[in-house]
Amino acid sequence: MPIRNYTLAPFVVLLALCTNVELHALGHRIVDADSTSRAIDSIARINNDGSRNDLEQFGYDVGHALTAPARWDSHDLMIAGGVVAGTVGALLLEHEFRDLMLRNQSPFNDALDKVGYTYGAPQYAIPGVLLIYLGGLIADDDWTRQTGLMLISTLAASGVIQIPARIIAGRARPNANLGNADFDPFGGTAQHRASFISGHAAIAFGISTVLARRIDHPIATVLLYSLALTTPYVRMNRDAHWLSDAFFGSVLGVVIGNVIVDGRLESKPIGITVSPSGVGLTYTW
Repeated sequence: MPIRNYTLAPFVVLLALCTNVELHALGHRIVDADSTSRAIDSIARINNDGSRNDLEQFGYDVGHALTAPARWDSHDLMIAGGVVAGTVGALLLEHEFRDLMLRNQSPFNDALDKVGYTYGAPQYAIPGVLLIYLGGLIADDDWTRQTGLMLISTLAASGVIQIPARIIAGRARPNANLGNADFDPFGGTAQHRASFISGHAAIAFGISTVLARRIDHPIATVLLYSLALTTPYVRMNRDAHWLSDAFFGSVLGVVIGNVIVDGRLESKPIGITVSPSGVGLTYTW
C-alpha cells in the first residue's frame, strides 16, 4: 500500500495529545543548544542519580515484558487460562464469523479500513511511536519522551513474541480458503500462512493500552480502545485473519502494554550520587 497523506495522521494527533495532556504543567520551552544536549544525553548517558538512561530502560522494559510469565501468580494463571479458553471459543465460532463478515461488506467498512489498517500496520506504527518519542526528546518533555519509550518497548516486545509465533504456526489465512485448521509448522514465512497471531491487532492494542494508562482519563481510554478495535475488525473484513488470530493478538497487545507500564511502577533503581557534600546511596520506590 503506498504511503498517502493520511497514513501518519493518527500518530501526529497522538503526538499532539501526548504533549498537551501531561499531568504536570509544562510551560513553554525553547529548543536551544542546551536542550538538544540534554536530549542526546538522555538517550545513552550514565545518569548521576543511578536511574536508567533510555537505552537501558528500553532493555529493561522489553526484558521485563518477556519474562513476565516467570512472575505469574495464581490469579495471573487464571487469566491466562481464560485467554486460552477465549481463543478456543473463537476458533469454534470463526467460520460463522467469517461468513458474517463477508456478507456485510460495505463502503463504510472500506472507509474504516484506512484508519484501522494504518493504526496497526508496523510500517506506520513504528515511525509514529518514534515521532512521539523524538517529540518529547527534542522538546525536553519527559512525560512524552517516556511515553514514547514505553510505546517503542511495547512494539518491540510484541514483535519478539508475534513474529516467531507466526512463523512456527504457519496458519493459513482465511483468504487462502484452506480452512481454519490448516497449519504448516515453520511455514509462516509465506504471507498466505502468516495468520496467527495478528500483528496488526497486537500493535493497535499495545499502543492504545500504553496511551490509555499514561493519559489516565476515561474519555481518552474509550476513544483509544475504540480506535484499537477498528484494527482487528478491518483485518477480518479484509479476510486476512481468523477471529482467534485477532482475539489473541489483541490480548497480547493489552498484556504487553500493561506489563511495561506496570514495570515502570515496580522499577526500583539503585545508584550512587556524588555531590559537594559527599557521596550517597539512592534507592527509589
